[in-house]
Amino acid sequence: MRQTIVEKMFSKHCGKMVYAGECVIPTVDYLIGTDTKSLLAIEIFKKENLTLNFPLEKVFFVFDHYSPCTHSTMANQHLTIREFCDKYGIKYFETGEGIGYQLIPENSIISPGNLVCVSDSHAPTFGGMNVLGLAIGSSEFAAVLATGKMWFMVPETILVRLKGNLPAYVSSKDIALYLASQLGAEGADFSAIEFAGPGLSELSLPARYTLCNMAADIGAIAALMPGDEVLKEYFAEDHFVNADPDAKYKEVVEIDVGKIEPLVAVPHNIDLVKKARELKDVKVHQVFLGACTNGRLEDLRVAAKILKGKKIAKGLRFYIGPASRNVFLQAVKEGVMETLTEAGATILAPGCSLCVGLSGLGIPGDGEVVVSTANRNFQGRLGNSNSFIYITSPAVAATSAMLGYIADPREIMGVV
Repeated sequence: MRQTIVEKMFSKHCGKMVYAGECVIPTVDYLIGTDTKSLLAIEIFKKENLTLNFPLEKVFFVFDHYSPCTHSTMANQHLTIREFCDKYGIKYFETGEGIGYQLIPENSIISPGNLVCVSDSHAPTFGGMNVLGLAIGSSEFAAVLATGKMWFMVPETILVRLKGNLPAYVSSKDIALYLASQLGAEGADFSAIEFAGPGLSELSLPARYTLCNMAADIGAIAALMPGDEVLKEYFAEDHFVNADPDAKYKEVVEIDVGKIEPLVAVPHNIDLVKKARELKDVKVHQVFLGACTNGRLEDLRVAAKILKGKKIAKGLRFYIGPASRNVFLQAVKEGVMETLTEAGATILAPGCSLCVGLSGLGIPGDGEVVVSTANRNFQGRLGNSNSFIYITSPAVAATSAMLGYIADPREIMGVV
């Protein structure tokens, strides 16, 4: 029987052919812990008196959610993780270095064909580089540290075939929101999503990370893209894992990206999606550009292009969280940060910053509206259950910051 990418990935790491529905115990290539979940994993590891049995050079911890810490509880959590890393000689990325989903690929730690377990729900992000990224819990993380393996049920795959050419100021974030509107917030539960089709050639590597990242928010266990001409610019071709032409899929979804326009997920569900141009009556109090979805250099460039020589609306806060220190430095060198700062933006330390609502940064007031390029808009996500979060692309976010209400960037950039 022919296989999908996720079936091939699991087969490669099980040493035998496996298919959807099978329970498997693959070997894990890399293990990545974030600061929100790693403390409990370490406590379990210690309580159960486990022995570390995983290549130390393939374990990484990232201090990205609390970056910097705003409470002693967070600081003490970081302290325990650092002590654990120092004891075993495990590498960690300090606060201010950036988000794990940017740092791991940026430092060429993983490569196509790898199976990577992450103690964070957005592990599918790595599928953009043909890596099987799987989210695991804290107890599972401790188990992988001790055994090098983890059990999984091989998921069925939804094939999303993209065609057409992306219009100006429409991005992979809009594709992700469109897909959410079509499948629903639970539409990919217990499934993998495989992206394919000629429309993929429109997407850069960072844009692919964004699309795979948000597959997690419609329930996908994994998201994967094939090794195509775009990935060949970055990686050795012989490591790619691609689907067989006649692989069996649970469902096939066709999307003409040329027909998508700037979109917004309105409160409080990611699948409640409307066109940006239909939301002009929504006054905005705060804008956040960043997160593991859209804190990369090309996202900042789009915002700078829109805001060049302009000012953000009076009374509005505009926060920017670069995905990594390197992203920040490159944006400084290119003048992107100067443009955004002159427009009125506040630049935050590289990291997850406002996204999780736990950092204590940029918490909105009661009744306020936040336009965010992050991935989740459920009630209370930004730290105040009485605020309203609208999820969108960097282009819509920058335009909304300038006008003070949600707007379609094409209208001010002379595209339509």
